[in-house]
Amino acid sequence: MLTNREEYIKSTFFSGLPSSEADEIVKKISDIGNSIGFIGGNVSQDQSKSSKRKHKYDVWIAKEVKKDVNIVDSVIELRLIVDWASETNADIFKLDFEQAFQSQADWHEEMRRKYQIENLDIPELDEDRIIFRFSDRGHFLYLLKPEDLRHEGSVMGHCVGGNSYKNKVKNEQSLIFSIRDKDNMPHVTIEVDVESRKVRQKYGKSNKAPVQKYLDMYGEYALFATDFKGIRNKEVLKFLNLSFITNNI
Repeated sequence: MLTNREEYIKSTFFSGLPSSEADEIVKKISDIGNSIGFIGGNVSQDQSKSSKRKHKYDVWIAKEVKKDVNIVDSVIELRLIVDWASETNADIFKLDFEQAFQSQADWHEEMRRKYQIENLDIPELDEDRIIFRFSDRGHFLYLLKPEDLRHEGSVMGHCVGGNSYKNKVKNEQSLIFSIRDKDNMPHVTIEVDVESRKVRQKYGKSNKAPVQKYLDMYGEYALFATDFKGIRNKEVLKFLNLSFITNNI
């Protein structure tokens, strides 16, 4: 059964398709919207977590998918576009998919160059937020606070340091983890949705996929965490569960 929002998207953009085909497309668009989550300032305390969808991007996605149904499977590209649009307040409805993708690429490159010339101090390491130490004894998985995100984005060359991600962490909507080396420098940034306990995204530097070395570390932690005996951090225990680990390796 479709929600009211999904019924609106179906009737507005996909009324000419067979109902079952339209439903499948709308559900994919809704999944992308849910993965984006709430974008904005403070979330009202009386809002249910399932209603934190204050954005218009699934409507724009539906408009573009109507032109080319293959766009619905371009999840990574759509997330990069939304990151750009939400941080810059771009009028995305004036752009098609290709124009928006090029605009986000230009913006992310500009941010990467800007971050390269910044000289941010490395934040002091908080041992209590080390979730896991990898078998090489040098790298570890680290839970980030909002004030850590600027440095993370600066070193990694992506937009995790922007306001939308800070708001997600402050509103307890997302957890942000970082795979770091012995010098406390990040190499992979991971976003986890608090409500579903699923990984929304994981990126290496400049929004590239993590290199195999760090994917192996990610898998090492996933295997470890199927047995929660080793996890002591209460803040993380509130949010992580077996379904998050086993569904997102």
